[in-house]
Amino acid sequence: MILSIYGISGVGKTVLCNAIEKASPCFELIDGSALMDELIPGGLTAFKLMPADEKYRYRQLIVREIEMRHRHAPYHTIVTGHFSFLLPDGSYDVAWTDADGEVYDLILCLEADSSQVRVQCERDALRKRASFTEGQLFRWQQFEIQKLEAECLRRATPFAKITASDVRSRLVEFFRLFSRHHMVATSEALVQNSATALSIFDCDGTLFQGDCLNYRGEADGIDKEQVRDCFRKRGAYCFESFFDMAEYYSNISRDKMGSFYARCIESISLEPRILEILLKHREIRKVIWLTSGFPDVWEAIAKRYGLDVLVIGGNDLARSGLIVSNEEKGLLVERLVKLGADVTAFGDSMVDADMLKSASHAVVVVGRKRNEDLFDYLKDHKKLSVIDFRVSDSIGGTNAY
Repeated sequence: MILSIYGISGVGKTVLCNAIEKASPCFELIDGSALMDELIPGGLTAFKLMPADEKYRYRQLIVREIEMRHRHAPYHTIVTGHFSFLLPDGSYDVAWTDADGEVYDLILCLEADSSQVRVQCERDALRKRASFTEGQLFRWQQFEIQKLEAECLRRATPFAKITASDVRSRLVEFFRLFSRHHMVATSEALVQNSATALSIFDCDGTLFQGDCLNYRGEADGIDKEQVRDCFRKRGAYCFESFFDMAEYYSNISRDKMGSFYARCIESISLEPRILEILLKHREIRKVIWLTSGFPDVWEAIAKRYGLDVLVIGGNDLARSGLIVSNEEKGLLVERLVKLGADVTAFGDSMVDADMLKSASHAVVVVGRKRNEDLFDYLKDHKKLSVIDFRVSDSIGGTNAY
């Protein structure tokens, strides 16, 4: 995926992108201005003296160069750029080209209070920035956002604003927007490929009665209490908690995580009644395993069972930029249903609540105990069923709720 982060000078684009690169190796930053200086004869100095039509041509060439470089890249490319530049007379030099709207998969615009931008410009020790008043910066930023959003709307290019004021919050907001875009794009691709009847299964607690973390070893370096603390401090499931968890896992060595994965893959057996349903559904429906846990584990288990399923998940920034929280689960199913798909969703916990609520048919899987909060959340669902592992005669089907 090629993403672009726009914003006026001094708003904090480079600082945010450096934080993204530090958080996850799955993203590679390209500074649009630096690339222009590198590739244009005479660099930026010569570029600034060119007539408008020549500037436009070079700007398009640079965007196409970015597209070519990304084509076989094993990472997501992030490009920083400007929609416009503020000129001394108060007018704007628009830098946007048709290529921008065609090449970038997701366009984000960084927004900040004009007083904050002015201070950041004054304190920038690496670049000499033009001096603008807060009023000029405010009007420039409004022009930048409004025109950029209008161009994206006209071209149906996904657009969103990052409005948080501090780097940490901006980082979380970036990964949330990236993950949401991934889910929207996935839903559209599934329906475009004629997957209009889908069965979506949560993994831990649904495909088997347990949790991958139960198979951690002392040498793995995974502290289950620290993982739980990611959720305890906010008191509820939310994207921020899953982001904290993804950061935690990304700091554990790949060797240790690999050892943990291998133990999970060897130890986990699918619940026979769920396996029976999977085998039936795969004959007539697209089957997806959607996990907030460890997708590598579930891909290997699907292969071990010879199951042709699509595994979607992400909880480790070192392995993926995608984070699947309860919100992303719900968004994927909601979008699929809105696109006309018939979706049956299987889940066991409040992490699956929004996914189940949005599904055409929700199936609650009850393991060792019945989750009353989940049933209360789904009480108005028009098509709700239950698989209760505690009831021996529920093999091969669902018990009506």
